[in-house]
Amino acid sequence: GAQGAVRRAAGPELEASIADLLRNVPLPVCEVILLPGGNLAKQVALVVTELSDSLREELMQSDPTPRAQLGCMLRFLDCIHDTLLSKVRESGHRSLALPTLCTGGIGLPPHIVALSALRAVHRDFCAHPTDTLEVRFCCFENEHRQVLQQVHDGVVDYFFMPDERDELLTSALLCDHVQNRDS
Repeated sequence: GAQGAVRRAAGPELEASIADLLRNVPLPVCEVILLPGGNLAKQVALVVTELSDSLREELMQSDPTPRAQLGCMLRFLDCIHDTLLSKVRESGHRSLALPTLCTGGIGLPPHIVALSALRAVHRDFCAHPTDTLEVRFCCFENEHRQVLQQVHDGVVDYFFMPDERDELLTSALLCDHVQNRDS
């Protein structure tokens, strides 16, 4: 997937940095560490996207409601995206190529990942309107691009009404979940 493509493009310098890091440092959930990007970029962000035990338990409740599951996934993804943007900003960078995190090995739905990523970019823009980040969304799978565009349009349409946007998009996601479950 996207992680493999990034690692192959960056080359041995990134692989050596990852190996050193994994030998010496326990990595907490949602941690973001900037490493040398080798042939790909000045730096590459290593984002710890492994589900925590408490999150896994919350997602696997005996009878969770779709709204509760969606809220749980969004809190986890918001933590990842907010931490990533903050780390990029703190390091002095003002641009980021962002894949659809957690859609590969973890298997989270791309529309939920897109919503979280775009909400995080919106929050960052509102917090720093005169010092913006340029974020390029990089979709390894073509259908992710279409989903990202649909969610992007919803975020832009409700740019100045984030609470209404979140309720509208959450309701749409829940409606899709019910339709997919029943078909």
